[in-house]
Formats: sequence, C-alpha cells, structure tokens
Amino acid sequence: MTGAQHEAGASKRVLAGLMLVAVAVRSWRWGHTDVIFADGPRFLEIAQAAGAGEWGLVFADDFHPLYPLLIALVQPLVGDWELAAALVSIASAALTVYFLHELVRLAFGATPAWIACAMFAVHPTAVDFSSDVQSEGLYLAGFIGALYCGWRMLDERSGRWALGCGCLAGISYLVRPEGVGVAGIIGVVAMLETIRGALPFRRLATLGGGIALGVILAAAPYVWVLSDSAGSLTLTRKKSVAVVLGLQQASSAPLLAPPSAPLPSLMTPTDLPVAKRGGADGLVELARKSTKAMRYEILLLLGIGLWSARGRPSMRGLFFLTLVGGYGVVLFGLFMSAGYISRRHCLPVLIPLFGYAALGVPLLGDGILRMLRLWRLPRSPGWATAAGLLIVAIASGVQLSGDRAQRHLAERRAGERVALSATRPLVVAAHRRYGAYYAGARYLPIQPSLYTLNPTRLRERGATHVILHETALDSATWDQVLERPGLRVVDRFEAEGRTTLLIEVEAEEASGSGAGR
Repeated sequence: MTGAQHEAGASKRVLAGLMLVAVAVRSWRWGHTDVIFADGPRFLEIAQAAGAGEWGLVFADDFHPLYPLLIALVQPLVGDWELAAALVSIASAALTVYFLHELVRLAFGATPAWIACAMFAVHPTAVDFSSDVQSEGLYLAGFIGALYCGWRMLDERSGRWALGCGCLAGISYLVRPEGVGVAGIIGVVAMLETIRGALPFRRLATLGGGIALGVILAAAPYVWVLSDSAGSLTLTRKKSVAVVLGLQQASSAPLLAPPSAPLPSLMTPTDLPVAKRGGADGLVELARKSTKAMRYEILLLLGIGLWSARGRPSMRGLFFLTLVGGYGVVLFGLFMSAGYISRRHCLPVLIPLFGYAALGVPLLGDGILRMLRLWRLPRSPGWATAAGLLIVAIASGVQLSGDRAQRHLAERRAGERVALSATRPLVVAAHRRYGAYYAGARYLPIQPSLYTLNPTRLRERGATHVILHETALDSATWDQVLERPGLRVVDRFEAEGRTTLLIEVEAEEASGSGAGR
C-alpha cells in the first residue's frame, strides 16, 4: 500500500468515525427529549396522512412534503411515528457530515475538513435541530450537499456536478421553500467567475443549464401539484417570494387554506399586533439570531480563521461571501415583511463557514498553550488543535447537558391530563400544538386575549379545554379571564419556573347554572 492510499484510508476512517459521533450525540439527545419540536405534530399528521394514502391532505398542507414522506417510509420499520421522524433527522445529520467534510476538504484542505466536522458533530444548535421531529436535519443535508456539488462543478467545470447541484437544491426545496435558493447562489458564483475570466461564457451557459435541469427534475412534480390547485404558478403555500424579499406585506392567512386544517383559528387581526420594523431592527435581529445559531465559541474561531485567511479574494472567498450575502438579503427581507427570523433560518447558511472556523482552531489552541506554559506541553500543530477542540467540546457539552424543551413540559403534562377526560370529542385551544398533540385532541389555535378566551366563542368552535401560560397575559387580563363564568381551572402544572393552567370550557348549561364555581 502506497503512502497516498494509506492516507486516503485513514481519512475515510476518520470521516466514518465523525459520522458515528454525530449519530451517537443526536441519538443521546433524542433520548433526553421530553417534548417534541413545536411543528412536530404537524409533520406527524402529514406523515400519517401519507401512510394512509390520503395524498390530497399531504399536498394541501403548507409544509413541504419530503420530510413527512420519509417519516411514512421509515415508520413501518420501527413501528413508532416519533421514532421514525427522529431517525430520519439523525440519518440526515450523518449525511450532512459527509457533505460538509467533502466541501471543506476541497475548499480548505484535509485537516480543516475533519476539524469542521468534529465541531459540527457536537454543535448544540445543529444537534438540537437534527435530533427531533423537525425537518432541519434533512434540509441541512440537501443544502450542504448542493453546495458541495456546486463547488465540484466550479472546480471541474463539470455538467454532471451541475446536475447534481440542481437536484440537491430541488430536494432542499422539497423540505423548505428557500432551499431552491442555493442553486441561484451557485449560479451567481459561476457568473462572477466568468466576469473574472476564469470561466468561459459558453461553459457558463452549459453549467447553468445543468443546474436548472436538476432543479426541474427534483422540484417540478411538486410545483405542478401546487400550481394546479392554486390555478397559477406557485412555489409554496407559505410566504410568497415577494413577501420574503420584502416586496409585499405578509398576510396572516395562508396562500391556500389546506383542507386538513384542524379548526378555524379564533385569532383576528386585532389579536396580532404588528410593530413597525426599521432597517436597523432587521440588521440587529439578523445579527442576534445568527450569533445564537452559531454560538460564541464558533464565532471566535471564525474571526480568527478569517483573519488568518485574509488576502485577495479567491474563488473560495467569492463562494462563501456570495452564499452569506445572498441569503442574508433573503433573511433580512423575511424579517422586514413577516416580522421574525429564527435560528433555524440562519444556521444552514452559517454551517459552511465552519471551514474558516476550523482554520482558527489550532491558532486558538496554540495561544492557550502559550498562556499555560506551566504544562510544559510541546508546541505542535497536533497539541494546538487538541487544545482548541477541547474548548469547543467543553462549551458544547455544557449546553447539551440539560434536558431539552423543559419549558414546554408543563404543556405536555396538561395535554396528558386532558387525555384522561371522559369528554368526547376533545378540542384543545392553545397558542401551540403541544397540549393538543399529547391530549390526542383536535387543535384550536388561539392568541391569548380577552377576545379568544371568551367562553361563548370557544364553545362555538367546539373547544373543551384551554391550555394557557400565566405569562401569556398581563395580570389584570389574567384575573378577568379566570373570573369569567364558563371557564373552570382544572389543574396547574409547573416546569422551569413557568406555570401552565389547564382550563375546562364548561357546557352552556353548567355555565349558566354556576356549576363548578
């Protein structure tokens, strides 16, 4: 065996080990999950509809279908819907490790590649988003995979990799609508390479056609279903492209009302205060959520790595700058139009920057060893890398050591208490689905207010119970709600210092006679 073959074999073993570490950490995290992700019940409902062959319900929902479809495929193998969903997420994380390793290896080198994957394997935000009943793990695998294929396309001028990039971008779109944007990012980088004279125009046209064909092959069937039901070209039942880019104000109503909607919401426009947002607010929120998604220790390493890689921009710099800049505009537009962005919106764009953070690991470690000269450790790249990764491991371990979603445990207990009720059919009114899901009840969405917590209105919608946080209302409004005839507090549940009330909506006869008071 030659030295090159031995090195390649060792690299494969390291990659396989990192994939196993990612799976093990996420499996352990799933075992410490008390309450599934907020959108988890929706994904499971769609998956169960797919398992029952109710395709009209599957494609009528505003959530894109690939993640629920994979859940439906895995469920017969394990016999449990939640476990099937978690397995899809965990397996997707392993695939993400592979794509991230290959992307960073090509862009930064072999050593930064395994360092970046080691950080990703234990990164708390990435772990939480790919070890639960949510689509982020699958989305991230398709997103990073499309970037990897895009890099190979640009590096080798290969139409085959252009097709792969488009297909994986289309697959990302089937998980979340913004996933298709990665194809546009790669296209922009290719055009910049043409402007720089590194890529002939004819080749640009060929590669662009390959990307477009890949997207069409993967995404066209779903786009056709959406457009056929909408009567015009439609890419998503969620926010339109105009809304995301800030060209149109978001509406509180979905583009298409899915027939599977559990119950009409009691929320009205007056229940949904809309604050005016300025450009400064958007930039601050984008920075805040990006910081929370990336975490301080990785941001420190990223800053060190960027400093070490300073110089005239190469294709690598253009590639990652275009990625962050392009999606930064999209996320800024989302905030300005819809009033929010979250960590899960930001994280996929930031994960590829782990390559730069990997450059900073040995530099940080070397600085630490210099300060701790009493240890008498030899100064070497190996020791420096180990010291830097130790800092990351400690910070990640502290964050991962706590049980997840404890703040929603009270809602689960309230839902399980409802499940013991003899009242049928059960309908739970709440701000989030947790309680209704664990109650096995239909869900009535509400925005806590005096309007929505009117017993008459609740009865009109069939509500049998309300699950409510004490923090959802100010003290004065809270007292008014609890004094209303027709609402009876059944139980109180505490978790993480937060109190959740289970309230029964009494029948009209009992309410009128003062029963339960």
